[in-house]
Amino acid sequence: RTAETVAGIVAERERLAAALRGRGLDVPDSGGNFLWIPAGARARELEAACQAESVSVRAFDGEGVRVTVVGPQASAAVLAAVDALAN
Repeated sequence: RTAETVAGIVAERERLAAALRGRGLDVPDSGGNFLWIPAGARARELEAACQAESVSVRAFDGEGVRVTVVGPQASAAVLAAVDALAN
């Protein structure tokens, strides 16, 4: 079961990273259960947008946001937050 869980998180992490990169974000590779979204000066705005989508993330002022990869529903919410910020 643990191997299945890890495989699912890895697959979701790669899917989310690809979707974020497809939106023009320079998301670095990750070996953990999280992704780094470089947001620069808009880190707190992205954090607020994620919270508005009911996703808890951690912003680092002036740098970016760390997102824990949970599953497809949370990933969709992160993408919605990124899209909302882009518009």
